[in-house]
Amino acid sequence: MSETLHNELLLALSEQYNQSLISSYTPIDTCTATVELLEGVQVRVHITQFGYSLGGGGSSIGSDSSRSSNTNTTNQSEDLEGLLRGCSPAFNQRTTAILLDKLDKLAKVQHK
Repeated sequence: MSETLHNELLLALSEQYNQSLISSYTPIDTCTATVELLEGVQVRVHITQFGYSLGGGGSSIGSDSSRSSNTNTTNQSEDLEGLLRGCSPAFNQRTTAILLDKLDKLAKVQHK
């Protein structure tokens, strides 16, 4: 099962990286990776059979830096995109811009 989770984590991270939705990522172990958000902040992403979560030394954008990093372990999502949406305003802006660009291209094709 851990190999499946590892593959899912790497696939999801590479998709986000290839779309320029995250700056970088580095696998730490089978189910955890460090992700650099577009804001330049690093977070740790962990995958289990229940989904994705933040934790283990990362911090989310806008969190109080005086709080322990363990407070972020409650940030969970069934998918990586949902998790990143919850902690990165720049991720939200970029995904919205990509969607609007695709819709604009579609509208132009339909009006020809």
